[in-house]
Amino acid sequence: MTTRVRTALTTGGGLLLAALLLYLALRGIDLTAMMGALRTAAYGWLVPLCALILLSVGLRAWRWLLLLRALPAGPADACPATLRTATYSVMIGYMVNYAAPRVGEVARTVNLSAQTHHGVSSVLGTVVSERVLDVVVLALALISSAVLLLDRLPVVQELFLDPAQSQLERLPWLLIGAGMLVSLAGAVLLLRYVQRLRPMLRSFWEGLQTVWRSPERGGLLLSTVLIWGCYLGMAFLPFVMLGMTGPYNLTLLDTWVIMALGALGIVVPSPGGAGSYHYITIQTLVVVYGVDAAAAAGYAIIAHGVQLVFYVAGGALCLALQGIPLRDLLQRKRPTPDKA
Repeated sequence: MTTRVRTALTTGGGLLLAALLLYLALRGIDLTAMMGALRTAAYGWLVPLCALILLSVGLRAWRWLLLLRALPAGPADACPATLRTATYSVMIGYMVNYAAPRVGEVARTVNLSAQTHHGVSSVLGTVVSERVLDVVVLALALISSAVLLLDRLPVVQELFLDPAQSQLERLPWLLIGAGMLVSLAGAVLLLRYVQRLRPMLRSFWEGLQTVWRSPERGGLLLSTVLIWGCYLGMAFLPFVMLGMTGPYNLTLLDTWVIMALGALGIVVPSPGGAGSYHYITIQTLVVVYGVDAAAAAGYAIIAHGVQLVFYVAGGALCLALQGIPLRDLLQRKRPTPDKA
């Protein structure tokens, strides 16, 4: 199967899943009322919202740059990454994720590797390290959300935990056994070819180590806090745009909970969390906070849609500015170890 066919199948499958999830999220909602809420929104708040999105991208690029600086010296023709190169790569990665979930991390890795001549595997290790920092913050956000929702735990259990338990109970044990066998076979194959993969794995491990090897841990901590502060503002401003803060008494603490739970929708392999983010966010607003379903849907549409347009347009602009076609990047996505 060619790269073009695989990319087309991945993109088509992701878009189909997104359409299905979006349909499920909006099913039963008064679309006329939702469109009315969107028409009367205060779109002047788009300016600070887009400014926060841009700031979050710059902070993420800066944090990634701190990790990249901790990499061992690359090949003789390697050059150091710059904030502009990292920013372009982050934007391109976001753009690709809206077409092919999870491929964006590969795209931004390969893009920066092509610019700096560092091995793809070592750069990929820094991307994983950066994501680990976000996973830690997300875990803390979910724990703090559980504390904030102590008086509403029965509702949360009914909304999230009971459906998940029901699905697990329906999962055939035969599929679980088959999955374990496939994993075991994969481990055997990995051990068989570990000698060939050792240089690549060594480079990847060097990338992972950049979190504790970096001499600028304070910068990593500060950038992570500021990134999530931007995310909080990006989640709160759509409430202001739609005039929802007063009628529903939605505060920044409430927004923190809604943002943390909505982030779980991004884990689903649909383009940019489309559909899954909408469903979780709408259900949280309606069931936990008593928000009207049409207003909740309008919020999810704006919060997700503004970022979608910004990242896709920004990623396309970055591709044009640096002059490397996206197809060329994806064709060079196979990890390679650093050259001596």
